[in-house]
Amino acid sequence: MEHLTKKELKTPDKIWLTSRSILDWVSGQWVLVAAAAGLIFVAIVGISLYVNYSKRAEGEAQEHFSKAKSLFEQAQIGSGTAKDEVKVELHKALDSLSQNHSGSKADRLANLMRARLSISEKKFDEGIAFLEKYKSALPAADKELALYPLGATYEEAGKFEKARATYGEIAKNEKSSFRAEALLGKARAERSLEKFSDARATYSLFLEKFPQSLEAPGIRGLMSQLPATTAKP
Repeated sequence: MEHLTKKELKTPDKIWLTSRSILDWVSGQWVLVAAAAGLIFVAIVGISLYVNYSKRAEGEAQEHFSKAKSLFEQAQIGSGTAKDEVKVELHKALDSLSQNHSGSKADRLANLMRARLSISEKKFDEGIAFLEKYKSALPAADKELALYPLGATYEEAGKFEKARATYGEIAKNEKSSFRAEALLGKARAERSLEKFSDARATYSLFLEKFPQSLEAPGIRGLMSQLPATTAKP
């Protein structure tokens, strides 16, 4: 083992000096250090309380959503006066969810029920607005769950250009489970717009991609009846 010289023994250790300097600084700044520690503790407690509150609030919202969904399903199978009474209760449940849990995930997803109610009452613009809100609540991978009914609503409302664009957005995705229906919807919108050449091209793409579809024979017959030229630009 190498022995230290007298000079080295008398020279203060650099590591010890650095540690001592840090300790002296911390001792001199103990108020600031204590305050910082306190703020960190308060922040941790606050975040924990907020997370717990959010979970509890979302849980309550989900209970309201479940009640509304049950009423919605009853309204679909009911008839006559009983169905009307259920729809009144459904509107109340959805209003309560919106008033008491506005902004919750359950409230945003409930926009699909609100949309379908509005559309059933021929309130298309209102239904479209609810579907747009529903779409914004979905993750990117599930947007088509809102896009397809949105396209169908545009079509039912006679907004064929928007229907065509919405169906077309779905039809571009080769992996979409709605692609076949979207292609047919796009072709219907093009026929309504009297863009017969475009409709023929869309039907041809449908037959190319879904040759075994049960609708294929009918589509071929429909294509043979389309005018040879587009009536409108």
